[in-house]
Amino acid sequence: MMKTKLIIFIISVSIIFSSFSQNKNDSLSSLDKLKFTIDSFKTDKALKNSQWSFCLKKIDNDSLICEYKSDTGLIPASTMKVITTIAATKILGENFRFKTFLGYDGEINKDSTLKGNIFIIGGGDPTLGSGRFGSNDSLILSHWTTAIKNKGIKKIDGNIIANADFFEDSIIPASWDSADIGNYYGAGCAGLNFNENIYNIYFKSGKYIGDTTSVVSVNPEVPDVKFTNNVKTGKKGSGDNVIIYSYPYSEKIICTGTIPFGAKRFPVKGSIPVPAYFCASQLYKTLTANKITISGNAATTRKIKNIKTDNLIIIDKIFSPSLKEVIKETNLKSVNIFAEALLKMCGKIKYNEGSTTKGISAVLDYWKSKNINLSTLIMNDGSGLSTANRVAASQFVEILIAATKESFFQTFYESLPVAGQSGSIKNICKNSQAEGNVRAKSGFMKNVRAYVGYVDSNSKQQFAFSFIVNNYDCTPAEMKKKIEKIIVLMAELY
Repeated sequence: MMKTKLIIFIISVSIIFSSFSQNKNDSLSSLDKLKFTIDSFKTDKALKNSQWSFCLKKIDNDSLICEYKSDTGLIPASTMKVITTIAATKILGENFRFKTFLGYDGEINKDSTLKGNIFIIGGGDPTLGSGRFGSNDSLILSHWTTAIKNKGIKKIDGNIIANADFFEDSIIPASWDSADIGNYYGAGCAGLNFNENIYNIYFKSGKYIGDTTSVVSVNPEVPDVKFTNNVKTGKKGSGDNVIIYSYPYSEKIICTGTIPFGAKRFPVKGSIPVPAYFCASQLYKTLTANKITISGNAATTRKIKNIKTDNLIIIDKIFSPSLKEVIKETNLKSVNIFAEALLKMCGKIKYNEGSTTKGISAVLDYWKSKNINLSTLIMNDGSGLSTANRVAASQFVEILIAATKESFFQTFYESLPVAGQSGSIKNICKNSQAEGNVRAKSGFMKNVRAYVGYVDSNSKQQFAFSFIVNNYDCTPAEMKKKIEKIIVLMAELY
């Protein structure tokens, strides 16, 4: 009986204490609630072994509202695109367009034979053949075929040559992980890109879990490569757990991992090792399918040395969508190849060298001109795929506030996903004050979760914020929920 009374007493005290805590929390101001939640993260078991950084500033007077270790440089993942796209908009201009040229050398004789080569001259356009802007690879190939036919060419006594010299030979940043670069999100950026340098490989699962799979097809076809299929059959509903290993200019592609049991045509996206050669091969196939005979082969100026392209007869020009449109897709859909192309183009414009190194120099020079403290910022790419990148939350916030003073700010602002409505933050903050009132770029990779952007609060004040966490000890979904609480509380500020 004594034991029962003791239990009842403990439960009663717990209820009273819980009620007191709840009442106390209800009486807190909106800012106090935010600070209380930030403080609770300091003792959160999931963050015990992590590094995390938070910064929130009011935009109109640059006043600090709340922060935690905001000067600590952390891996930013795809939020790095914020740094790249703002700078690129200034350096290149909102109306900038990439250009791609189609031309030929030699002469067209009386029997409609081109005694020379067809050239595709790349201008670094990452959108060429992309399906994101009302065009696609098939339409581009058809357009080029028509341009060649309109010149009266029925036979080509030469080669189809792709020129990717506009950018450096190295199509991926040196610090990218080998487990990323063969997969679609690790597609490199060349001087000539096509179909976002991506192909689909379709697998059929085996008869039992652990059984080998078979490759049904590869579309579009990747020329002159050997596929090694080590993919096994996983559990039903297990999803895409395939890792593709390949390297730029390699002739080997190795597929490992698992696909779900029962799959008859399971698609996995990979990155094309030699984008320029792929583009030339696709045009070669399209021309022959349209009964234009070609005596030579698909080739690149990288392989065929001493090919002069100075005096080509240009028969077609393709312009990319405006930078404004490219920036929007880059941030809304987090397209890595777009960010890398923008970075290299900044290097081309500022230093006449389309390289990752010169692109980084151009971007950092821009931010230095805005008096941004870059002491802990380490930039190794434009997209954030590199785990060697480091950015502090306070730097992100400084950058976001500096952007509001630029004439092109609205272009950048409208490129960011909207909480509860679009892009990578479409499914967070639903039915809360944050829905429709937060625009932010998210970043996610293994053990990294980050959000960087703007908040329109309850009181119609605008804030810039950044939250970055590395090496957390919970599931990505759980970590997202924790940060979502912070985002909602920021939107509720009075």
